[in-house]
Amino acid sequence: MILITHIVLATISIIYSSYVAIFPTKIKLRNTYLLALGTIVSGSMVTIIAPLHLGKACIEGAFYIGFMIAISVITRKRLTNRTYGSKQITFM
Repeated sequence: MILITHIVLATISIIYSSYVAIFPTKIKLRNTYLLALGTIVSGSMVTIIAPLHLGKACIEGAFYIGFMIAISVITRKRLTNRTYGSKQITFM
């Protein structure tokens, strides 16, 4: 049952984060983080319960985390540009 939950969470988080990258808001971005956290927690539970394919799980998890980080960075940049317009803001 936890494997099905994990697969559903991962699929929903990838689809939802792609949607959020196109139409970003702070609340949607926060929801993306929560979905990613749920996916990581459920993936850790699957790995603990059934450690037979640990290497494959680690590689797929690394790809998932890399995708979620990339999409989050893109979303945050789009959200910042939308908030502040096209001005470039530099912080010291």
